[in-house]
Amino acid sequence: MKNSFFFVLLFITFSAFTQKDAVTKVNPLYSDTTIYSIVDQDATFPDGHPAMIKYIQSNLIFPEDLDINDFCDRTCLRFIVEKDGSLTHFEVLRCNNAKLVQMYKNLLANMPKWNPALVNGIPVRQRYSLPIITCFW
Repeated sequence: MKNSFFFVLLFITFSAFTQKDAVTKVNPLYSDTTIYSIVDQDATFPDGHPAMIKYIQSNLIFPEDLDINDFCDRTCLRFIVEKDGSLTHFEVLRCNNAKLVQMYKNLLANMPKWNPALVNGIPVRQRYSLPIITCFW
């Protein structure tokens, strides 16, 4: 009786490990739709941070009817860098001017593709926050 019980227990344990391996193969990490905030390597703008600053300075076009005398705006742009480097789900935080919100969203929508974030060497989706301070005196 002891031997048959041991065989059954061994068989059940082996079956459980086999099923787990099959599930891992069906759902690999690259099909994950999770939005990560902590990754092995952060998403980056092509050619790095200085290139992103230059891009923003060159492409930030303020509405003509905006009064820029003594104007200072602190805004945070939040978006998702997708696995292919495209940007989606734009949010403009701490901005009360609807024209500026649209301007910032247009800036993000026209950005080139980024280098995606990596977890274990595999591209993943990452939430990214970008603070922008704009002042005219």
